[in-house]
Amino acid sequence: MNIGEQTRFKIMLLAHREELLELEQSALQAAQPVQSDEVTTGRPDAIQGQQMAQETQRRRTRDLARIDAALQRIANGSYGRCVQCAEEIDQRRLEINPAATHCAQCV
Repeated sequence: MNIGEQTRFKIMLLAHREELLELEQSALQAAQPVQSDEVTTGRPDAIQGQQMAQETQRRRTRDLARIDAALQRIANGSYGRCVQCAEEIDQRRLEINPAATHCAQCV
């Protein structure tokens, strides 16, 4: 993979990372603990909403870690190579998921 392609993927990864961080900031309030009076006054939907927000946060945290790992691979020159077999990852696969770590054969 040439430098121009790596730069393009880096820009994509950084943009997605920024988007996730902004979503994380706006979602902090939704993940706040449910007040006990919400439960006793017939607000079980508040608990469900909180649980959904927490799961979304867990997924966002995993996605951020994957993006950071991909950015590290760009920095160390191993980006675009399968972490299992070291073959080049198809560029179409990286277009769909720039943080991909495996080629189609090793998935």
